Amino acid sequence: MNYPSDLKERNVIKHHFDSGNYGKRSKYNKEEGVNEVFYMIKSGCQWRILPKDFPPYWTVHSDA
Repeated sequence: MNYPSDLKERNVIKHHFDSGNYGKRSKYNKEEGVNEVFYMIKSGCQWRILPKDFPPYWTVHSDA
């Protein structure tokens, strides 16, 4: 599903995910993780109540 907060310029961040072995084995899409963070920031919702079509909140959130 598309949201107004989704990143439109994917090429701006693409190089951050293409280098090294960072996240190569992840089962969740990195762009969706970025969109999840943008959605949370724009809407002001809590991590645990993000829409279910996003990856689980713990894939982009850390208590550390």
